[in-house]
Amino acid sequence: MNRRRPMNRPIGLCTFAIALFLAAAAPSLAQHAVAKSGLNVRSGQSTNSTIVDHLAAGDTVSLVSPKPRSGYLHVSTSSGKTGWAWAVRLDVLGDSAPSAAATTGRSGGRSTGTSTGTGSSTGTHTAVSTIDASWPKVPTNAAPHTWPDTPHTVCAAVGVGGDTITNRWKNRTDSAATYHEVSWSAIATLDFPRNRKIHRTDPWPAADLAALARYEGIPVSVVGFLSGIKVEVPGKTGGVVGKGESTNCGENTAARVDWHMYLTKGPHQSHALSVVVETTPRVRPNHSGWSDTKVAALVTAGDTVRVSGWLMFDPEHWSQMWQYKSPADTTGTKARITLWEIHPVTRLEVRRNGAWVSLDSGR
Repeated sequence: MNRRRPMNRPIGLCTFAIALFLAAAAPSLAQHAVAKSGLNVRSGQSTNSTIVDHLAAGDTVSLVSPKPRSGYLHVSTSSGKTGWAWAVRLDVLGDSAPSAAATTGRSGGRSTGTSTGTGSSTGTHTAVSTIDASWPKVPTNAAPHTWPDTPHTVCAAVGVGGDTITNRWKNRTDSAATYHEVSWSAIATLDFPRNRKIHRTDPWPAADLAALARYEGIPVSVVGFLSGIKVEVPGKTGGVVGKGESTNCGENTAARVDWHMYLTKGPHQSHALSVVVETTPRVRPNHSGWSDTKVAALVTAGDTVRVSGWLMFDPEHWSQMWQYKSPADTTGTKARITLWEIHPVTRLEVRRNGAWVSLDSGR
């Protein structure tokens, strides 16, 4: 059993450290907009001004300023050009635009429960910046799973070995009727115990488990950008593929492993600035339109996405947390700023022509 000495770091200090880290990254956390159709980016606020760039439908730009001038928005394109684009052809997104008041409920059945946090724009709804612990939690429905591809072996609800409690959360297959629309920052700054125990069966202190129970199992939806995808097929040692994750019973083929995707607040950001969101081999058979190549295309294009699924805490990856490492550490192991995940992901959407399009049917 792998036992580690708990970190007796005050929760308030850790929350303050996260706030400082996010504040330091503020220049790259700008508000964004998506082109509803093709349009030009010009040097000034007039059709007589020089064209400096062109946007195709679905292209994402950063807003230099959220306030239109003469019907134009000041934008910065993915190619690094700055200019003015016609505002009516841009769909403003992101969670940096505060709403006038907190929201209660959502139009279109997108959320259940009442928000008391400050809202922010996601284009069609308002995402809250605080996750409410009073929102209903849905227990996992994990059950034994028979792999659909040959050989049709069975994987238990808790996987094999490892953190069986966390594995049961990971191996749920249900979708929520509605999702709470929350900002990216609401997940990135959500507090959690920092005891460095990688398995809840170690055991964990009861107070720490109670802290997780306040939020685990809440269905959430968040707008952001996918800055990477990793299909968790293990590497080879001596020409032999290694053993996969315990949640998937050690399976090591592409159809039977998770996809780790890195959801960031801006396009093409470092994995160290990400909230990890994962698809699982138990859920993906319900989404024939999902593929790793399609997700990789979204990463390359810097497209705006909306990810929906279940809020879950994964203690096995504490070593990847930025606050456990020196700021000078630039290794690839610094891959997240929180151990909260959306896992499993049950809905993937991309912004197209002013509307959300399911990845099951969208390009």
